[in-house]
Amino acid sequence: MPVFTSCAMSPSPLPSPSRSLTILKIVFYILAGLITLLGLVAGISLMSSAGRVAENATLPLQILGGGAISNLIAPMLAGFLTNLGIAVLVFCILLSALLYATGRLLGHITLLEARLAHLEAGQLSENR
Repeated sequence: MPVFTSCAMSPSPLPSPSRSLTILKIVFYILAGLITLLGLVAGISLMSSAGRVAENATLPLQILGGGAISNLIAPMLAGFLTNLGIAVLVFCILLSALLYATGRLLGHITLLEARLAHLEAGQLSENR
């Protein structure tokens, strides 16, 4: 790309690396940490309380005289809640890994932007 240096054209100031990418990188890191913590809490609480929740959810059936149906539904509901807890945990860990990787990529983009600005500043000083 040719650089025009004439007396009529004044050199334009070089843009500095943007602060918004740095802030966005930090936001992605914080979100990744929060999603990991909340996913761990939600997944572990779903897995650990699956048996009690299933028994309490089928309590109205037992009161109304559907004890046989309640005994059939409770193990399936407990298994469903355990599997749901595992799915929530895995999903949150994957989402936080993606957010962390996005933050790392933004960090690399910021470094490349700073290096490019430094190289352009060197080329402008050589052409004067």
